[in-house]
Amino acid sequence: GIDPDDLDEYVAEGDTASTRSRKPRREKVLGVTGHSLGFQAGINGSFPQVMERYSLGDPGEDQGHFGIQPGFQVGANINYVLNDHFEISADLIFNLVRFSYAATPLTDISYKYIENGNHFQLPVSLIYLLNPESEALTYYARAGVVADYLLSAHGSGTRTSDATGNEVSVGKTELTGSRNQINLLWMAGMGIRYPLNRSFFYAEARFSLGILQSNRAENRYMNNDLNWMLYHVDSDFRTHQICICAGICWDITKEEDL
Repeated sequence: GIDPDDLDEYVAEGDTASTRSRKPRREKVLGVTGHSLGFQAGINGSFPQVMERYSLGDPGEDQGHFGIQPGFQVGANINYVLNDHFEISADLIFNLVRFSYAATPLTDISYKYIENGNHFQLPVSLIYLLNPESEALTYYARAGVVADYLLSAHGSGTRTSDATGNEVSVGKTELTGSRNQINLLWMAGMGIRYPLNRSFFYAEARFSLGILQSNRAENRYMNNDLNWMLYHVDSDFRTHQICICAGICWDITKEEDL
């Protein structure tokens, strides 16, 4: 017996849109529109560059050379937005640096030496976003400087006599005192970002170029095991590195929409 035109007058109390209970709803937003904080992990390869060659034999005859060994790195990073195209980025990274050195100091004597170093690094760089308006992949480039602090270093190796075939092995030997603990590197890289819910995944390749000398020349002959058992002596060198890393960053400026 209710006129359909008067239905609005008979809405049950407590059932109006204004009184009906609502559940909080989080709006899904892809990507990051402000400052971000995240973490990264990756693999690297280090390749020192000889500045001046030294040897227990004749340096002119000893064609010693460095080789690349695999390492890894993990750390955290923060990105501060300047405008649509530019960001300032800072990382705090634990970096395992590994490389080898092979030489023939005497006519029938050769050896291979492997060094490991544990480093903390603080890269600071400027990021340029090539296509910030993209809702899919965003491409970017970065350039900056890396402050490097050496925590510890050690080396080991094996010497071989070509005449007799005998081998002499030197186990893990402390080297921290023979290395400069503070160093600087130039750094450049390129990468991609893929938007996620209020975050982004990124992957990039970086190249770091050593600025300062890595070894301490005054301690070149201070390690008896390496010098007189392995026949290894440090050449003066800088250390460069290439790495491939990936990580996730979260937006730390926007609140959740309810």
